[in-house]
Amino acid sequence: MKSYILSSCLASLLAASVVLAQPDPQIQSLHQEIAALELDHALNLTPAQARTLLPLLRERAAAQKQHAAQRETQKGALVAALTKKRDELRATGTVSPQTAEALRQFHAGMAPQEGKAFREQLHATLTPEQREAVKNLKGPGGRGDQEGEHGGKGRGMFMRHRAMTSDAFVALVEARAQR
Repeated sequence: MKSYILSSCLASLLAASVVLAQPDPQIQSLHQEIAALELDHALNLTPAQARTLLPLLRERAAAQKQHAAQRETQKGALVAALTKKRDELRATGTVSPQTAEALRQFHAGMAPQEGKAFREQLHATLTPEQREAVKNLKGPGGRGDQEGEHGGKGRGMFMRHRAMTSDAFVALVEARAQR
């Protein structure tokens, strides 16, 4: 009985923390615009580079929006699979092969090879100085690619990638391409 009460209390606290942790859309929008501006200033793309990158950025942004929409439609299935994993861990300390496979299938749809192709094309277009400037950009909290408390090494690159495919950054690149 005590473990049931403790589990109920923990579940309630977790649910409350998730509700409180929802990002404010206005703050999220400002962070996105700031990241796009910082990236634009760091890269200082030439008009020719902007024209070369624009189709690539648009394509990658559209793919990310499609992935986000797909994840949203699969959210119920993911919640069910995660809940089942949690319940199995509580009951037996292990996860069944069926549950593990269901979660693997969900995460397999993220297509990391698309990100690799994007980075390769980006690398080919940018100068070594521009690549270094992007690498040295800081993510949220002032961190670049060094170890961070929320996500480990590489989180800065992930945040820059999201900024690079944001509507705000694509608009800045469009403006540069017009020059």
